[in-house]
Amino acid sequence: MSLVDTGDSFAALSRTDLATLVPELLLCGQLIDRSGMAHLISAFGR
Repeated sequence: MSLVDTGDSFAALSRTDLATLVPELLLCGQLIDRSGMAHLISAFGR
């Protein structure tokens, strides 16, 4: 996968590139959620 400046859109990426990238983005989101929620709950409560 080559890094291409596509602005804010993934439309220019091929299906192969997207198939590689999307699982990584989902994992990043889950890690951010899991690590960030503990801090938010301790600061603001449920």
